[in-house]
Amino acid sequence: MDVNAILRVRQARLQWSWYETLTSHGLDAIYALASSFNDGRPCVRGYDDSGAWVRKGGYNMSFWVEFENNVKWVVRFPMVGAIAPELVDEKLKIEVATMRFLSDKTTIPVPRLIAYGLTGNPHHRDGLPFLILTHVPGKPLPTIWKELGDPAKRKIYEQLADIVMQLRLQPFDKIGALTLDDRDRWTLSNRPLTADLANLQRDGIEIQMGSCYTSALEYFTSYFSHHRRRFLEQPNSTDEVSDAREKYAALSLFEPLISQFVNREYNEGPFVLCHGDLHQPNLLVDDDLQIVAVLDWEWSCVLPIQVACLPPICLSPLKVENLALGEGREEFIEAAECFLDRFGEKEWAIFGERIVSETLKQMMSNGGYWFGLAIQDIYNFEYLFWDNLFPISHRLPENEAIDLVFKSPQHQSAEEIVQKKLQENVEYMNELETLKVLPALWCYAG
Repeated sequence: MDVNAILRVRQARLQWSWYETLTSHGLDAIYALASSFNDGRPCVRGYDDSGAWVRKGGYNMSFWVEFENNVKWVVRFPMVGAIAPELVDEKLKIEVATMRFLSDKTTIPVPRLIAYGLTGNPHHRDGLPFLILTHVPGKPLPTIWKELGDPAKRKIYEQLADIVMQLRLQPFDKIGALTLDDRDRWTLSNRPLTADLANLQRDGIEIQMGSCYTSALEYFTSYFSHHRRRFLEQPNSTDEVSDAREKYAALSLFEPLISQFVNREYNEGPFVLCHGDLHQPNLLVDDDLQIVAVLDWEWSCVLPIQVACLPPICLSPLKVENLALGEGREEFIEAAECFLDRFGEKEWAIFGERIVSETLKQMMSNGGYWFGLAIQDIYNFEYLFWDNLFPISHRLPENEAIDLVFKSPQHQSAEEIVQKKLQENVEYMNELETLKVLPALWCYAG
């Protein structure tokens, strides 16, 4: 994924400063924080089921602590710098609110929330934001996936269909994200905040989403504007003429498809909570292949049903970027069909019809699935569009489609925009050269 490395290196400095603050008191500050929420009982270093006592993810650093009687907690700190500082508390409140909602309204297995603190809280010595959760014994699904046969995988698909159906059974009347009100209760009043939007903010592109939306078309249109703004505003969004033309044309050809692919029946609801990052590492299973925890709800949003209930990427060990490039596609499509069959059975048992599941099945063949991924995935958009959606939505060669866009009166300034972007990239690369004296920071600049 192309990122603004200049800004990422600056944020790496911020992340290093955060890390120094976090570790300035050693582990004692972390133990003291955990103990303060357990009647002052002492705790020591704990370990997860693989023997790790600390883990660094993409957005958080987690520490395991253990009390007497083998009680284990996870103390998790959002990594300031990996997340723009102004988004840290917003992200944390979304996760806390979502976990409370899930505990109130579903039986989806999630860790129990012990405590949380926003930036400047009085609980941590330096006021760092944190989240404390119970440790759930289990194995991350990717660690055993290769050992599983088809019947075992179908058992996982069945449970995933149940999770998505439970979310389907808790409809909302608007699109957004859950957050906490002034009485610390969950409420749907936050703007939808995805991981991609948070990454855009790190790349210097301000998020411009409304607090809530009442139609899928309105939401998709607003969200898609960030795809275009990334191309126009990020100085290194392209580095050569052919690449710039492809990216400009992809955006121009995709935009008219939004109104075509919006499902009119569900345009104004119901809207459904969606995990936002449901890949296999966020699923823990026990020895009987029961899903015992669904982790990391920090990027969850309430979304149009046509994207919220799509077959999740965790049906295979792939990432979206792998799937977009065609890797393991047949395996994933087969798994998606099985998932939708199970989802349809549950829909029939509850509603006496299979309207949503049949709609989703149609989307797997008519391009709707690839539309759903492309509209949500800003950083893999070009691959999702050109390699997957375009062959279905447009019946002409790619080069002809690009030429038609650039010859269109609607895009008279297209060539000028391309040249402007190339010049911006030259200036960007010149500035980037000056950062080569900071190699130690690059490990934090992802």
